[in-house]
Amino acid sequence: MPADSLTVTTTPAGQPLRLIWRGHTWRVAARPVRYYKRRAWWAEESRAAKGARAGLVDTEVWRLQVQLGTRGELRTIEAIRDQVTGRWYTEEPAAQAS
Repeated sequence: MPADSLTVTTTPAGQPLRLIWRGHTWRVAARPVRYYKRRAWWAEESRAAKGARAGLVDTEVWRLQVQLGTRGELRTIEAIRDQVTGRWYTEEPAAQAS
């Protein structure tokens, strides 16, 4: 499934506050939950580059409840941060995006 890029504003500690997704600004309406998902790196990479550390084995994922404005419907998405580039994206199905 293709990934959608996100522009994420975070606290100084790196916790998401709001994001821009498909031209809309969404605010994080509930406490975000961070977890790490194990990558199948052995299937994706032929070999690890010397000194490679961040993001080689685990992917940082934030489960966010977001809302358009202050009265919009809550949506739950998973925002994924590339630990090497710092880029954010989501793999939400297009049918669920507003």
